[in-house]
Amino acid sequence: MSWLILNIMLAAADPVHGTEVTQAALRNQAVVEQQVRKDTALRERAEFQKKFNDLVEAVSAFAVDYNQGKGEVWPAKKAEALRNAMKAVEQASPQPAK
Repeated sequence: MSWLILNIMLAAADPVHGTEVTQAALRNQAVVEQQVRKDTALRERAEFQKKFNDLVEAVSAFAVDYNQGKGEVWPAKKAEALRNAMKAVEQASPQPAK
């Protein structure tokens, strides 16, 4: 806390020091913003990977049930789960920049 008070006092007396403090604050802000963007991208990627893996599992489960019925039985619950998994992947997909 005393460091901040000292810098405020120095900034008032010395405009160059005030500018240096401002520049340092801006650099720190840029680093924090960059880390936030990186964390957000990693979180979005992990979310997409989970939803994609869920889709793969839903396709597999549907295929197993459908093939066990030799194409004569429609596994409605598995088809609904597959439809929901596809929607989830579509919603998690990154939108192209406009």
